Amino acid sequence: MFNNKISYAALMLSVGVGLYSCGGDSSNEPTVSVPFSLGVSDAFVDDAEEVNIEIDKITITSSDGDVDEIDMFYDAESDSQVDTIKINLLDYQGDDQVTIVNESAGIELAVGTSTMELTVIDSGSYVVLDEYADDFPDEDKVKYDIKVPSSRLRLGGFDVVLGATQTEDTPGFTIEFDLTKSLVLRGNDPAKNGFIIKPHGVRIINSASNGTISGVVNLLDEAMLGCEGDIHTVYLYKGEKSAIENSFLADNFDPDFVDNAAPPEAEEPFTSTMVMKDEEGELSYEIGFIPNGDTFGGGVPEDSFYRIAFACNVGDVNLDPAWEDESEIFNDLMIPNPDTQLTVVEVLTGQTVTVDFPVPKP
Repeated sequence: MFNNKISYAALMLSVGVGLYSCGGDSSNEPTVSVPFSLGVSDAFVDDAEEVNIEIDKITITSSDGDVDEIDMFYDAESDSQVDTIKINLLDYQGDDQVTIVNESAGIELAVGTSTMELTVIDSGSYVVLDEYADDFPDEDKVKYDIKVPSSRLRLGGFDVVLGATQTEDTPGFTIEFDLTKSLVLRGNDPAKNGFIIKPHGVRIINSASNGTISGVVNLLDEAMLGCEGDIHTVYLYKGEKSAIENSFLADNFDPDFVDNAAPPEAEEPFTSTMVMKDEEGELSYEIGFIPNGDTFGGGVPEDSFYRIAFACNVGDVNLDPAWEDESEIFNDLMIPNPDTQLTVVEVLTGQTVTVDFPVPKP
């Protein structure tokens, strides 16, 4: 776990020095930049054994139009620089991540808003569904292609802020793949059409303002009466309350998908994760890289509050070839389930907040 938080006084001093050096004239103010480092992580999914993506290039464009292209990456396994990087996203779940760009590469980004685009190598990007795949050499595994239009995954905007710096093995920025939203089966036969990774559900988070939520689930508690089985999901929704009038909490769907069938009152989760069972049979979950709007300015930012909900017997993302993927489409699942399993949580920078289910009675 990490904590890159710097003091507000130190931040103001560094900015003040920058302004003083140019006589306080904002028109000649020098660009403030931060060293760039990047990691990759994923939210937990259950249906796939491997979800591999191979990156050939990363293009970052600032709001001023400056472009940085990254075509060398850090490979943690060999502890060396490589010209492409292949990652099995399922190896880095919850708040785990793998660093692919170190600050030592010498890349600096201007403070402000930038966009990021990944150039993907199609032949190295694929899904493995067979639960026994680890028993076979890589060349014998059944692989289903991941197709990215024009081999470019446009991730949109992210904030470059002071304080988002690398600390030991923790990079300043993280690409978080929420595969329950972003990995979509094309048709109902992956052997013919494969999968597609969409930008929806992929986020770029900075280390200066994010935290983790984790907890255990006790199905034997009387509050969880009737909830059995091994497939359960925890959902996270933005804010202490919804900004949508007369809203209700919904399962994952894509609001940008034209035929999603979602009513206007349906509130899409910010993210979700499946509950995992360990070797002792204990059920637990973890959601990492949750942004909280921390700006070092004191007080409690509104963006640090989320609603967290448990849903019993929910969690199959339908990656199996026998199912038609419906991850883009609204369904009428009841969340939370049981209906008392909803509470508000504050996300703290660099810390893990515990929320166990069932939640305490109000």
